[in-house]
Amino acid sequence: MASFCKIAGLIRGFLVTAVLVNFALIDGANAGPVSSYDVHLTVNINFVLPSGVTTGNETLSIFPVTTGSGQLSDNISVDTNPPKPAISADLHVFGSGTGSSSIDMLGSFEFVGPSTPYLIEFAETLNATATTFQAPGGSANASILAISGFMPNLTGVMCPAGVTGFDCFDAENTVAFSYEIKIAGEAFTPTPEPATFALLGVGLAGLGFSRRGRKQ
Repeated sequence: MASFCKIAGLIRGFLVTAVLVNFALIDGANAGPVSSYDVHLTVNINFVLPSGVTTGNETLSIFPVTTGSGQLSDNISVDTNPPKPAISADLHVFGSGTGSSSIDMLGSFEFVGPSTPYLIEFAETLNATATTFQAPGGSANASILAISGFMPNLTGVMCPAGVTGFDCFDAENTVAFSYEIKIAGEAFTPTPEPATFALLGVGLAGLGFSRRGRKQ
């Protein structure tokens, strides 16, 4: 009988230890390295307009969306002063653990010119980086979408001699220029392995067995 009690005590001790180890494993899984993302986008849009062409009716809307640990920052400037109006955007979204964030920027303005054809020179530069850090069991993704601008119903033409790095368009009267810039990222926290949960069940069963043995 004493031998049986000794064996039962050893079993109870093992099972109680198992549950404590499991709690430590789960806590370690939650406290370990997490997935993260980092998306950085710099856009510069430049125009050259002929004399007599002005700009107007500027609109600018920014739609930031954040959840969880997602964060964002933005620095946007629009200069509509002829003859060289420009748009500069420095957008940054980042986060870790569980969460997402995004920036969606919409804007437009008009070129106001004569009824006779005039030339619009248009150029853009885009610098974009997307970095993800993926922890075991977790995942992360980052995406960059930059539709920097569009001018409907305009005809592309050959640029004048000596003009490089620009696209040229023929325009008449008032022409609308619209643009959209969007970046986003998302991360997911690592989760405990199924085997860890199984071992936790064994440990909890051991606690129950231990309490039952004490009552007897």
